[in-house]
Amino acid sequence: MYTKLFQKNYDLLRWLYPAVNHMPKSQRFVLGNRMETLGLGILEATIGLTERDSRIVRHRILVRIQQLQTLVRLSKDLSFLSFKQYEHASSILEEMRHLLQTGGGRMDKTFEQICSFRNLESAYRKARKGKRAHPEVAAFELDVELNLLELKRELESQTYRPRPLREFVIRDPKTRRIAVPDFRDRVVHHTICNVIAPHFERSFINDSYANRKNFGTHKALARFNVFKRKASQNNRLVPHALYSAMVSGFCLKADISRYFASIDHRLLMNFISKRIDDPRTIALIQTILKAARPEGKGLPLGNLTSQFFANAYLGQLDDFMKHELRARWYIRYVDDFVILHLSGSVLKQWKREIDTFLISLGLRLHPEKSKVRPLHGGISLLGFRVFPHHRLLKKTTVRTWKRRLSQDSVSQETIRGWVTHARWGNTYRLLQRIGLSSTHRTLGDGNHTEIQE
Repeated sequence: MYTKLFQKNYDLLRWLYPAVNHMPKSQRFVLGNRMETLGLGILEATIGLTERDSRIVRHRILVRIQQLQTLVRLSKDLSFLSFKQYEHASSILEEMRHLLQTGGGRMDKTFEQICSFRNLESAYRKARKGKRAHPEVAAFELDVELNLLELKRELESQTYRPRPLREFVIRDPKTRRIAVPDFRDRVVHHTICNVIAPHFERSFINDSYANRKNFGTHKALARFNVFKRKASQNNRLVPHALYSAMVSGFCLKADISRYFASIDHRLLMNFISKRIDDPRTIALIQTILKAARPEGKGLPLGNLTSQFFANAYLGQLDDFMKHELRARWYIRYVDDFVILHLSGSVLKQWKREIDTFLISLGLRLHPEKSKVRPLHGGISLLGFRVFPHHRLLKKTTVRTWKRRLSQDSVSQETIRGWVTHARWGNTYRLLQRIGLSSTHRTLGDGNHTEIQE
């Protein structure tokens, strides 16, 4: 607990000094100095806590954290801090407060944090990002404070009930049923994740890349390149290799069959209850799950809470991989994961053990998509096919985007986003063929550009 607390102190001071220096001179020596004094006071008291842990010292730190939170909020209201700066500082201070109150264990007072107006305001800003032109968002914004206060009242009185989901089917290229919640429900989803996500984050391994800040698909692809070199002993060729890319090493590429639809609410809540000790927060999560899937099984695609809990639930698989199988080169992105190893037979044995473990979570591996393959044959990963010395977009991805780009309604922002994603592969000829090569620049490992069609 002390190590985490010192790390948060360091993060706080590293943020605090540049933020104060950018304040107007008239406030830098009044408000800024007071904030700096409180920050150093928290650090000094934390040092005292390591020497003698007592309730008095903890209370002293908590009081100073509360005072600093008030000054940070005031600085934001006076436009001395941006909302992003305010949100960053608030999250650090909240985590420090939680560590002092719980010692980093189960979260036992989450409901008050979820219902706080500051959290509701932050959740509202996140939920509206990029969607302010939508009619339901505009309607909510007409009287935003009244709507947030109404949500706060419903949450505190435990009378909140989610509105029906708007469901539709997409084929891109797989057929998926998407469930879109009402805007006010999206705000509630963000309020929950704002509070509990930092606690769950501490339990995630470094190689879980979905639904996490500063992670994502491109970081996962870069990490796969590192593991690929290690598993192949720096691209060492197999005996009697037929061509220069026939490197050693194997990969178990696996996928969980119908993952979101297979999650059992009872097992999921048992897992969440081990982390959260507040019955009102547990009841709120159960209300959201039951409203979406009354039958008690499955999570709807399109909900923030579904994405978060689906990723967190498989943290148990991560622990099994690291502590039981001791897999060194393992990467997971939600329900897709890869394990690399020098031996194919070891991976086949691990696959059987993983399948057995997943049964305890109410899940199973996809029989067709979970196979052990040699690295030199290319591995399908996150929309790309990764070979020893280059990376290509999958054919299905290329066909889908060619169809989208042919539509008149496609925006320039969408095109730029796709080109940025495509740059992580060797796609110069593809982008040249569709008239986008002038903006092309290979990212990732910097290999020369080619294209498979």
